Amino acid sequence: MLHLVIDEFDMSRIPADKMAEAIGMGKVHNAALKAAQQKGMLKQWWALADKPGNVMLWESGSLEELTMNLASLPANPIVNREVFPLVPSDFIIKELMPRLEEMFKLRPNK
Repeated sequence: MLHLVIDEFDMSRIPADKMAEAIGMGKVHNAALKAAQQKGMLKQWWALADKPGNVMLWESGSLEELTMNLASLPANPIVNREVFPLVPSDFIIKELMPRLEEMFKLRPNK
């Protein structure tokens, strides 16, 4: 299953005297993303243009697997994260729309 993951790095969680370490952590974080991409788990990733963060397209067998992969990323403690499961748009048209139409047909008119 594909998941769109948006990570925003909350730099306010880093004390000023630890900022140099945080920059090093960022390099380790990027290396971890490259490794995940080489393993085929991370399909693509982009940097946010207006703030520190990433938009990533992950593939995983389950939400639990994805959660474990994301939790293992070095920058996880300073991340505000949103995860969106994705389905092909034809799934909506072929599978969900007929079900919704059937549900509305069965609903009593008021």
